[in-house]
Amino acid sequence: TTVAMADDHYLVAQALSGLIQQFDEYEVLYTVENGRELITRMQAGDCPDIVLLDLNMPVMDGFATATYLKVHYAAVKI
Repeated sequence: TTVAMADDHYLVAQALSGLIQQFDEYEVLYTVENGRELITRMQAGDCPDIVLLDLNMPVMDGFATATYLKVHYAAVKI
């Protein structure tokens, strides 16, 4: 199961990524700082099974990102 993370707090994102990577059945594909970066990566073909979203981020927050993902990437779990 692949995971992408969007969080503007670098240390939090790295800590969560490290924790997730300890489970064999999960792989963190990438971590980005905001929703816009997440969408750009997904449009480039890096589409994960699960997205972990921070709600308060600059550029594009978690609420707007979740709304976009539900419309354009409905199969991705948020």
